[in-house]
Amino acid sequence: LIYSDKDNVNEAKVVSDAHQLLQACSQSAFIISLKTAVRCFQQTVHLSEALQNPRINIGQAYTRVHEEIKAFESMRENYEVSFSKIFTEARNIATEINQDITIPRLVGRQSNRANPAVSDPETYYRVTVFLPFIDHILSELKRQFSDHVPAVVHLQELIPAFRTENSLDRVLEAADIFAGDLDPPKTVVSDEVEAWMRSSSRLSDEIKQHTSISTWIALAEAQFMPSVAILLRIFGTVPVSNATAERSFSPCTL
Repeated sequence: LIYSDKDNVNEAKVVSDAHQLLQACSQSAFIISLKTAVRCFQQTVHLSEALQNPRINIGQAYTRVHEEIKAFESMRENYEVSFSKIFTEARNIATEINQDITIPRLVGRQSNRANPAVSDPETYYRVTVFLPFIDHILSELKRQFSDHVPAVVHLQELIPAFRTENSLDRVLEAADIFAGDLDPPKTVVSDEVEAWMRSSSRLSDEIKQHTSISTWIALAEAQFMPSVAILLRIFGTVPVSNATAERSFSPCTL
């Protein structure tokens, strides 16, 4: 093969870039960060798939998110055990590429990077990588599913299968959020919801086990309870995420 001077220059740049990438990937901070991300995303991958399912409703989504929050809070509470496994895996990877897990030089005063007063690598990366990443995930999950979401979720208690002792109060609280979508005054809506609770509780156990929203909307309309039907429609159509809209726009040529 015959290389021009330009080819030689490009080849040298490729070699230099590849060497720099290899050096970066061999750094202790990168290996620890990668293993931490893998562990956390293994925990959230099923939640991510569930939230992109167009058939999931807000109640099911909130339940899944709440379970993930509890799992991460448990991981955060038992941080020493949780990170010990990650650190062991990272150290094994470092050994395979003839590297040691080390920490940056610590100084008395540092403003451009983390500088905790620790001496061993496991504690250093637990404080500077693992705990901040866990806290960030918890913060984002709680922010995306804000305080108003539980009230909306309580609309599912119009369905007998999800009903508990204090369901009436919680459903009315959720109905207040969507008062603008309901024509009757608040007192009329309250009476209608209470009547629905009584009538649906008298149904056979086989019917009460149904969780299909469309089934209960049809039953509410058949019993001339329009406000209950509207609340059930709202519960069934409150968007969990914007994934469906993004999938719709992405293939469009605009």
